[in-house]
Amino acid sequence: TELDVSLFLTEEPWAALDGLDIVFSNCGPLTALLLAARARARLSFSVIREVRTLGWIGYAFQEFVAAALPRPGDMCTHSSAFAHDVWTRFRGDGNDVVYDPLLWRAPASRPVAPPSRPLRCGFFSRVSRDKGFGYVPEIIARMQATGWPVESLAVCGSREDGDLMEAVGARLSALGVVMHEHGEVDYARTLALMAGVDIVLFPSVSSFESFGRVVAEAY
Repeated sequence: TELDVSLFLTEEPWAALDGLDIVFSNCGPLTALLLAARARARLSFSVIREVRTLGWIGYAFQEFVAAALPRPGDMCTHSSAFAHDVWTRFRGDGNDVVYDPLLWRAPASRPVAPPSRPLRCGFFSRVSRDKGFGYVPEIIARMQATGWPVESLAVCGSREDGDLMEAVGARLSALGVVMHEHGEVDYARTLALMAGVDIVLFPSVSSFESFGRVVAEAY
């Protein structure tokens, strides 16, 4: 069942939830509605909610007001011990776990040799300074200097900083890299564009994110 806010605009939103075993949701206002609907309809599914931010007060407030609604079997996931410690200071209900998607990969058995063909890179996020878009030319320049030839960069995301986009485009052009701007596209198109590149760049420097979902999506 697709979990969307429109579900809660119906008179009996719990009807679509009846019979489910587990519902996955981000840790936000939508989860508060989900927990409330479960309690009201006396349903039995478990809720796995994912914390992706550290400083979004709306998420924190939702967790505070809904503190009595989680049940045994529910789980709240954090991508780092630091994020876990921040959140459990005001909501420690004993069902929090820490995971790190970066640890899912087995260690490489040998160093990866630079490829012999030109590479296509991709940036899948908002075009802004907090997402680290300004660092992309320097990253690609270092790759080229160490034998990793990059020929193009696909940019998929809303253009929040037009001046930054133009500046990065000019610097990439000087490196011989062609930038393709696709703008903000739907999820299916995003995954298709991801499948068409060799390397995904996500140099986010945002202080509000505990982990970028783009990395997990790229895996």
